[in-house]
Amino acid sequence: MKKIFRFLKLQKYKIFRIKDFPESVAIGMAWGTSVSVTPALGLHLITCYLGTWIMRGNFVAATVALAFGLAAASFFPAIVLGIFYKRMNKEGAISGMVIGILLMLFYMT
Repeated sequence: MKKIFRFLKLQKYKIFRIKDFPESVAIGMAWGTSVSVTPALGLHLITCYLGTWIMRGNFVAATVALAFGLAAASFFPAIVLGIFYKRMNKEGAISGMVIGILLMLFYMT
């Protein structure tokens, strides 16, 4: 268990202490964020890395932005429908989030 926490702590330091130019980090974040909302059906990671590589962005920032964007995209429909749709129920929200998370994991592989 100590090894897992140590690994996670190391990854946190890698993300918070990115040694790159701010423009490069911004390019990576922009590619990760923009690709996460496109309906690329499994090509998110490839598209994100290709665009980041072409524009010489930061891959760590792109990966973090893509992961957070895809995770947020899986919860977004349940949140919006829960607010604005009168017939939304608990079972529908949970099933939508579970399917969204499974699709996110499929997209990331």
